[in-house]
Amino acid sequence: MSTIDTQALLTKSFLYTSTGTVNEKLLRIFKTQLDEFENELTALKLLLSIPDNRGTVLEHLGTNLCLDRVPGQTDEEYRVYQSVAIASQSSNGTIPELVEIGRVVAGVSDESVFRPYEMWRNTGVKYLDATWPLDGVFILSPSEKDPGNVECHIEGRVEDLGAPLQVGAVVEDIKAAGIGITIRITFQLYASEMVSYSGDINTLSSIAIGTGGTSTGALPEDTGLTTEIARKTCGALDLGDGNWSYTIRIPATDLNGSIIDEIAAFDNTGAMIVKDTFSGKEKTSALYYEFCIIDDL
Repeated sequence: MSTIDTQALLTKSFLYTSTGTVNEKLLRIFKTQLDEFENELTALKLLLSIPDNRGTVLEHLGTNLCLDRVPGQTDEEYRVYQSVAIASQSSNGTIPELVEIGRVVAGVSDESVFRPYEMWRNTGVKYLDATWPLDGVFILSPSEKDPGNVECHIEGRVEDLGAPLQVGAVVEDIKAAGIGITIRITFQLYASEMVSYSGDINTLSSIAIGTGGTSTGALPEDTGLTTEIARKTCGALDLGDGNWSYTIRIPATDLNGSIIDEIAAFDNTGAMIVKDTFSGKEKTSALYYEFCIIDDL
């Protein structure tokens, strides 16, 4: 009785030329197919990935989310809107979810740039001496604490913060009942990167903001802002590294509808020290702004 060479019944070109046992050779065949399958899945994932697409493909993804591109909206801004739409669809409006969505809108995950504060933690040391409502369980006292409120602080260079301006409107739409949230955005500028003028930075006393400045940029011959809309006495802070920061705050109730795109600092005689222009920042009632000039000269 003759024996049958089972290996000869299979693909000789592979099994006879490849090294290893028959099982190893067969597993290698499956591995090749699985690698091809994984490559196709990776390509499909990239096709459906918001960060990895742009233009028309990004608009097709937006159609799936029932979120059309707003006329004039850049790919970067549109990506943020889509990311928030995905997050908000599964959100219950809780504080942790709002914080996570805030990070998406800010475009950052670094806590030094996006900082959430639960408001009740900012009231200092309190004693449970039975003198507060609810028998001294002070954390539940609505007259003194805000257990359901949170402040989100986004800070960064003025040209890096564009899409985050939508964070206030987004959070207002999805937050749960009983939760209050305040959005504070700090736009930072460095004096060394601004156009310098005759004023004395050692006596910096006020900062002005305006509109209409992005078309020409800051020029050495300028004597002020193109269209000044506010000038405020600034707060000064020693940064401890030889530099100082000077900040003004625009409350949620002020300058709404304005598109701020220029800034200048003045000394105590009214002489302009530095000036800069930047991409427009639309002011809305959903948040308040801080403009911070860092003296690094």
